Amino acid sequence: MSVLADLLKTTEKRQSGFETLEVIVKERKEETAGVNVTPESALRTSAVFAAVRILAETIGSLPLILYEKQGNSRRRAIEHSLYPILHDSPNEMMTALEFKEAMQGYLALRGNAIAQIEFDGRGQVAELWPLRWENVYQTRVDRKENLIWYYYMNPDGKCQWLNSNIIWHLRGWGSDGIYGYSPIQMARRSLGLTIAAEEFGARFFANDARPGIVLEHPGQLGEIAEKNLRDSWEETHQGVSKAHRVAILEEGMKLHEVGINQKDSQFLETRKFQVEEIARILNIAPGTVKSLHFKAVQNLKSQLSPYLGVSK
Repeated sequence: MSVLADLLKTTEKRQSGFETLEVIVKERKEETAGVNVTPESALRTSAVFAAVRILAETIGSLPLILYEKQGNSRRRAIEHSLYPILHDSPNEMMTALEFKEAMQGYLALRGNAIAQIEFDGRGQVAELWPLRWENVYQTRVDRKENLIWYYYMNPDGKCQWLNSNIIWHLRGWGSDGIYGYSPIQMARRSLGLTIAAEEFGARFFANDARPGIVLEHPGQLGEIAEKNLRDSWEETHQGVSKAHRVAILEEGMKLHEVGINQKDSQFLETRKFQVEEIARILNIAPGTVKSLHFKAVQNLKSQLSPYLGVSK
């Protein structure tokens, strides 16, 4: 038996709440409000994209400066090997801003962000490379050696075990201090309603914002004739680009437009409320995602003033 196998035999296998929820989503195809909610599908929602973007760009724009104590004061540790990695560029392909944006984006969406540490010949940190948290398929906690092992799938499809000696793990809020909860998965029901409302709106306006048209024919149409008439009408009039075209009705047909019912007309209000929900989930003020219709807040300035103090 290999040394690694002996080591892993004595470890405690653990999964975070995020991982457990992700397994449910992948294996059981759990759907909320008729849609599958994942960090990727949530990011296609404008409010989520805007919220994650402002968090990532804000953290990315803040300087990460390494200091050292000098008596009762401090000074920049420019000579330290970590200073240019954290302040300028963590690796040969990324700037410090891009690296911090990527890590913060993962924190906001998945509650966890990891980067692989590469060392030089002297044993000093040479580079930091962000890894994809969703590619971590299994984790083990080794309490004897105080290590966390990550079973990670590389871009070539091959998997390998990486330990916390070479993995820098940033965690969001969680229950055990080892893993962070994914805000997206924890709030998947609310986000499912948001995604469903967007899909409803897209389909609604794809039909020229008309929920239904009834064509009345004086005669009796067969199944094939009925299908041909429906297809012909949709091909000519369906879609915003074909709106307001002149309709020519033959054979004594009459057109009846079905009005918008109260339930359908409320979807815009639902979308407005969901923006506030998303802001609440990601711990930012609605004004930061350009939502200014909430009258309970005096003005945008009062929303943004505590932003840096409470956003993570």
